[in-house]
Amino acid sequence: LKVSGTGGGLIRSVTATLTIREKDFKISSSLETVTVEQGDNTSIQINVEKIGDFNAPVSLTISSVTSDVEAKFTVASGVPSFSSTLNLNIPLSTPEGAYTLTIEGASGERIHSVRVTLNVKKKPFTLTITPEVEGAKVKVSGILTPPIQPAKITLQYHSHTEEGEEGETIIHEVNVKSDGGFSDEFYPKTLGEWCVKAIFKDNKGNIVAASDIEHFTIEKTFINELTLLARNKPLLLILPLIAVVAIAIVGIKIVRKKGIKPTPSKTQIYCQKCGAPLSVEDEFCPYCGTRQNK
Repeated sequence: LKVSGTGGGLIRSVTATLTIREKDFKISSSLETVTVEQGDNTSIQINVEKIGDFNAPVSLTISSVTSDVEAKFTVASGVPSFSSTLNLNIPLSTPEGAYTLTIEGASGERIHSVRVTLNVKKKPFTLTITPEVEGAKVKVSGILTPPIQPAKITLQYHSHTEEGEEGETIIHEVNVKSDGGFSDEFYPKTLGEWCVKAIFKDNKGNIVAASDIEHFTIEKTFINELTLLARNKPLLLILPLIAVVAIAIVGIKIVRKKGIKPTPSKTQIYCQKCGAPLSVEDEFCPYCGTRQNK
């Protein structure tokens, strides 16, 4: 910058430097690429730095992210310089693939952004179950690896006819514990051959993992039949008992109404000397001839 002055035919000038300071901000990410498995969480640090004397608030947003992914900033707005953690929750239903996340910072008409690549990998779940028969019931224990919560396991019980054909299907749902374990107790409606299979689904109903089909047999014994009858049709056991009680009550009422008294039992008498059994009419013992005192 040059400043000149004239006077009296003279010209004088001076050169000065003019510095214009920029007022702006910039945004950056701690990671350019992040890899995460389905059902897991991850986080990225976002840094917003001021340039010059910039002191206006900057708001953070994220775009270009699949609707399955849940994204939230710990600090959604602030005056630079500041940092915010972007927390990402990746549901099990998120398809595998690479996603470009665009994180934007906006302050008035000023908008700056940074891009991060999110790689979603399939989680390798395994599901195993073991049925254990105890009389007329079966206990099924299993484990989901790796463990995840919250999660539910669907147990499908199938019966088989004597001809080997499939019969009815019964569905149970159980919760997965923190260690991945789960258990269930099942009383079949019929005795004989059964099988069970465990299925783990994501929040959209897609099958993520399934166990092998395990077979078990509920033996056809009297005790097992009685147990299942008591559980499935308790009235069939209660009604006969009610009938017996009712008959007894009716019998008592009839006896009371007719005034029937029970016949007293006769007391057996014996010879006072030899102890031989006597009748009431005997005055002398027929065995030893002793007179009896009555």
